[in-house]
Amino acid sequence: MFLYNHAAIFPDQMPGSIFANGYVMVNGAKMSKQAGNFLTLQNVIDMYGADATRLVLCDSGDTHADANFEQNNANSAVLKLNAFVEWIKETLEGPMREEGSEYLFADKIFDTRINLCVEQSKKFYNDMIYKEVFKSAWVGMQEALSKYIEIMKRDSEKLHKKLVLKFIEMQSIILSPVLPHITEHIWREFLKKEGSIVDAKWPVVPEADQSLLASDEYLKDALHSFRQSFQKESKNKKRPLKAYVYVLTRQGRASHETYFNRNERLHEIQANAFIAAKRDQYKKDGDKALSAEMPFNEFELLKANVNLIKACFGGVETVEIYSLSQDYPDPLKRALRAQPLEPAFGVEYEK
Repeated sequence: MFLYNHAAIFPDQMPGSIFANGYVMVNGAKMSKQAGNFLTLQNVIDMYGADATRLVLCDSGDTHADANFEQNNANSAVLKLNAFVEWIKETLEGPMREEGSEYLFADKIFDTRINLCVEQSKKFYNDMIYKEVFKSAWVGMQEALSKYIEIMKRDSEKLHKKLVLKFIEMQSIILSPVLPHITEHIWREFLKKEGSIVDAKWPVVPEADQSLLASDEYLKDALHSFRQSFQKESKNKKRPLKAYVYVLTRQGRASHETYFNRNERLHEIQANAFIAAKRDQYKKDGDKALSAEMPFNEFELLKANVNLIKACFGGVETVEIYSLSQDYPDPLKRALRAQPLEPAFGVEYEK
């Protein structure tokens, strides 16, 4: 029947393949009139609208196993999509940094995460794995945006106009097969584009910078470690005054007569949170990805994000960051606790 109807409507465009999955369940249970959970397409469109319904179906499952339509997810999708459209409107009307202004570290991370999501989404569309499309084109992009906004607020910085426009355009295009109505509205109303979004070509973006992704994962883990350790050791102590952070660089390891063979180096890489970035780099660069050289400068990365580190130590006014390859003060005797990719710290408190 599908081929019969398709040939009648699109006689010159026959499908290249057909994909089928199992039955559709509702809220984890088999759909039946007797159970009272029977829903037709018209029912769900009336309740949630076409786009929210399509988004939830995208996340329901792709394999021969039964797909599961969760109504709570549909309600959530309605709210999130409306909130996203409202965010676009408010942001484009509000103050932003000029399009030609220099990128900060957080801008660069946001930019490369956009590129990564675009790359991943293309692959998942081609493979017809729509649950993964949902994760990359919707969840991944929204998480990247939320983190970017959070960091900019924390640093009292405005969003970069060029990046905001790029994000809105990229996400609209890669989600248009799933959310045709909302993305068409965004395309015409907010981006002021001519023509329809269905005619837009797939975005051509630079390859995601794996060194930036690795540095972002490292920074996230370092800040989490600082925050947890500080909360434990600062109990029953007065106001923090000054913090020292120590980084054990490759040169520092040599000066402390610390040597790592290839197997130990592999173990070190596996033990850290940026394993995903290293794995992707390995697929691309082979053994070169397992080099003892880090894909980023640990010391410079921490220095560039000193405001985030201050927040981890209770808003301390001064944070001094030192590499163990150079001379450094160590009044609290904490420096030698530093390990590769695991910086050490010490905090001075009010007496």
